[in-house]
Amino acid sequence: MNRLCMKGGILLTAVSLAVSPLKGLTQETAMEVELLSNGGSNSYRLPDDVSQVELAQQLRGGCRFGKSWGYDLSAKDLWVSSGCGGRFRVTRTAQATSHGGGSNAGFAIAAVAAVAGLALLANHNSNRPNDIRDSCGPVRRLEQGRVLGTTIDCYDSLLMEACTVQWQAVGHVVGAAMAHCDAPNLPGDGFFFDRLGCLVDTGRIEERGQCSSLRAGSVRARQSSSSFIGAVKQDMSGRGAD
Repeated sequence: MNRLCMKGGILLTAVSLAVSPLKGLTQETAMEVELLSNGGSNSYRLPDDVSQVELAQQLRGGCRFGKSWGYDLSAKDLWVSSGCGGRFRVTRTAQATSHGGGSNAGFAIAAVAAVAGLALLANHNSNRPNDIRDSCGPVRRLEQGRVLGTTIDCYDSLLMEACTVQWQAVGHVVGAAMAHCDAPNLPGDGFFFDRLGCLVDTGRIEERGQCSSLRAGSVRARQSSSSFIGAVKQDMSGRGAD
């Protein structure tokens, strides 16, 4: 067994198994990948010639396909999340090499099969408008076992909802936005901090003080003139009652 990677307590291993010819036209190579999650998400780049992925053995957590593990052949991505860990059988299919005086009919059949397979694949992908091929956004999200691209402002609504008319610390707003993200798609606090700065720059959120870090400055939702005047009147009436 060859160790490929160990990072943050997440161990990734792979081992080559058997190689068997398939009717003299293709050959399949089975390899085993061990992929573990410590609660967050982790992924493994699949080989270009992979044709199938199966969960061979569950090592930890509740591994459910499409929920805590999955793969995307078009993106060549195998992923685990939510504490799932297991050994995955990865099947690779490659064209077999012919030695000696084999029949040319065999190569003709293989060529026809390859063309038919490409046609089926193209037709299959044409019915997937949200495939990663057509979703070239800078932010990647995991949706139903597939990695999709989306826009950079896809989480701005969470920051806007976390802001109120009252001044709040920057770190509090970022933490509130992160709390509403689903586990497989949780960006880091640095990402939210940068997006908060963009919302301030575009005038959608107000800042007070120098918001140079998560621990500095405060922000609030931008108020319209009418709401601002109403808030001032309410504050003044409250002081008069006192």
